[in-house]
Amino acid sequence: MASVDQKICVRGAIFLKKHKVEHAELLNIFNQKLDNLAKHHYNWLHQAKECRALKESLREDEVVLHVDFSETFSCKLNREVQAFHFGGSRKQATVHTCVAYTATGSQSYATISASLRHEDRAVWAHLEPVLRDVIKNCNPSPMILHVMSDGPVTQYRNKNNFFLLSTIPFLSGFQQVTWNFSEKSHRKGAPDGVGGAVKRTADSAVQRGEDVQTPEDFYSLLTERKSDVKFFWVSEEDIRRFEICGLLL
Repeated sequence: MASVDQKICVRGAIFLKKHKVEHAELLNIFNQKLDNLAKHHYNWLHQAKECRALKESLREDEVVLHVDFSETFSCKLNREVQAFHFGGSRKQATVHTCVAYTATGSQSYATISASLRHEDRAVWAHLEPVLRDVIKNCNPSPMILHVMSDGPVTQYRNKNNFFLLSTIPFLSGFQQVTWNFSEKSHRKGAPDGVGGAVKRTADSAVQRGEDVQTPEDFYSLLTERKSDVKFFWVSEEDIRRFEICGLLL
């Protein structure tokens, strides 16, 4: 006989309950989990290979956007009183990162917003200035758009996002679009590196004596620094404009 732990969720709390099973049944459970792990690992390796091949074989009329929401940035001061440090008055800024790949090179983007909304409408509000900049600076203008992201249902992988994907890029001038979702629990990608660099810039400024009290201060600080990353501000009004598109669903 052997014992296994079973996870039980009760009112949001997770408990472990022990069960005694035969060794043959335990081996069968292990093999099932091993099969799932092998399938997951194969999918991740195949996706990484195909994404790399896509970036290396881009034509002049194609662009790849690798996007992701970075962890929300908490505004901070060089000197903080205890009530501010531990209290709930600290403002936060949303950071959506993107790396655009074309046949001639790559460009990193970070869009900043005081809105903490991360749903599909907010996604396209953050993508709009990036698409506009890509079309403006690419010669010739790209006609085919490939988007790569992870697959959270609340952000990217839902019907609202698919509807906006079938509408917004074509209104912007693209003739063909694809959206590629990565395997869950995959390793960090290029957008995560952009997010880390952006936050490290702000943290370094705070350590040198500057204050970042609001998301607007965060955006101003980033745009004043020389950086290879392009920054755009996304307002609450920008997000509301895409809610009108969502009413058509």
